[in-house]
Formats: sequence, structure tokens, C-alpha cells
Amino acid sequence: RCGEETPSDGEDDEHRATTMRMRETNGRMQRSARMDVGWRRRIRTRERRKEKRVAVAKVRGDGDGNQTVWRRDGNTNHAPGYGGTFALVMANAVMYALDHGIKWEMAKTMYLNHASWKWWQVVTSTFCHASWSHLSGNLFLLYIFGRLVEEEEGAFGVVMAYLICGAAASLASLVMLPRTSAQGFLGMGNAPVFSVGASGAVFGLFAVAVMVKMMKGFSFRKLLEAGILGQFVVEKLLGEVHMQANGGSLVAGASVNHIAHISGALAGVFLIFLLTRLPSDKDPSSTPSTAAP
Repeated sequence: RCGEETPSDGEDDEHRATTMRMRETNGRMQRSARMDVGWRRRIRTRERRKEKRVAVAKVRGDGDGNQTVWRRDGNTNHAPGYGGTFALVMANAVMYALDHGIKWEMAKTMYLNHASWKWWQVVTSTFCHASWSHLSGNLFLLYIFGRLVEEEEGAFGVVMAYLICGAAASLASLVMLPRTSAQGFLGMGNAPVFSVGASGAVFGLFAVAVMVKMMKGFSFRKLLEAGILGQFVVEKLLGEVHMQANGGSLVAGASVNHIAHISGALAGVFLIFLLTRLPSDKDPSSTPSTAAP
């Protein structure tokens, strides 16, 4: 029409190109915004999960008004991983597999031979077992009472208590039990006596678990735990003393070493008694006093 200017073809192309660039820019911005929202949501979710993992804690009193917090992030000294108990259980299970599974010949040398014993057998025999039922019963009690000790004393504490009480039970067996039995080949001669099993060490953990619970204060919870554990341990010990006084007992044709059970428990009591007598950093009498000039 006359009097109006019509855009040229070049101007139309430039307008369309500008429009397309603007649409592409807007699309990229929208996609970037959605991605940012998604990443921020993922980051917030991860942070919330991390906060929950850190915040999940088991708080226990130590009897002095202080509290120890167990966190799953591993920043505290008493994280409830039960690594020491798990290591002891695995050591017993692996030793049984080597002895009774693949018939490893060296496994028999780890038994405590009363007739000709070696020093390492005092400890290695506590990881050997005569049968599956023997292993199963000991591992169940080791798992229960080992965790109780590890909750209070840590992985190092439960492992050392196991080794010390087990070694004490083995030494007591060497002293109080005969070296040979009158059941040699075809009824002639004497056969050496062997001792195996974690029972002595487990009975030591019985005593240690009760003692450490009693020493952590006199709250209602601690008294209840000590009472429940204590009556079980006392009943077990009285049963062992009774059976030993009546000549012992047999399980699957093998004599039960009641001496090791009783000695292991007594070793646990003596161990805790000895540790409580050692000077601590909190004890003011443990540090020498200096006179003022």
C-alpha cells in the first residue's frame, strides 16, 4: 500500500534468527534452573541424611554425671561397631574350619597338651574346639557377653580380657588336671590329656561384664543390668563348682573342663580388681605433690 514501508526479506530473516536465539537462550536458562533445583534438592537430602547419621547416638552415663556419646561417624572412642567381638568370633570360626573342615594338620599342635605343652598353646587352645556343638555354644555366649564388655571397654579391652582370662584358665588346667589318662591304645599305657575351647575365656567375660556394669555407677538401669547378668553368672559358677565337686561331667563323650570355667571367671574378677587399683589421671593422689617454696 502507498505510504507504508514493508520490511525487506533480509530484515525478516534477521528477526527470525534473533527470535530463535532468544528462545534457545530461554530454554537453556530454564534447563539450567531445573538442574540447579535438582542438585540443590539432592545436596539437601544428602546433608539431612548425614545429619541423621551423626545425630543417631547412644548416650550412656558413666556414674559421675558425664555422658559418652557413641556416634556412627566414628569420631568418638566408643563407636558401637563391636569389631573386637567380631574378630574373636571370626578367629574361633576360622580355626574350627581349618581343624575340622580342611583337616589342617598344624591345628592339632594348637591344642593344650597337658603331657608336653608349649607356651603358645596356652592361648591358641582357646580358639580350638572339639565339635560343632562345642563351638556353637561358646560363640553364642562370646557374642552376647563380648558385646557387653566392648560397650564399656572398647575393642582392645574385650580382646585383652578374652586372651588374659583364657590364658589363666589354661594355666589353671595345667596345674590342677592330670597330664595323662588311663585310656591309651587298646587300653594299654596312658594317653595325653588335651584341653580346647573358649569356655574359660567366655567365663572370664561373664565376670568382666558384670563387674564393669557395677562400676559404672548406681543408676537404676545399671543396677538392673548388673542384677540380670549377675544372677546368670552366679548360677553358672555354682553349677560348675557343683559338677566339679561331684567328679565332673561328660558332653559327647568328652570331659568338661570345669576347672577352666571357674578359673576363667576368677581371672576376670581379679583383672577388674587389679585395674581399679591402678592410679588414673583423674586421681589426684596418683600425681606427686610439690611443696611451695
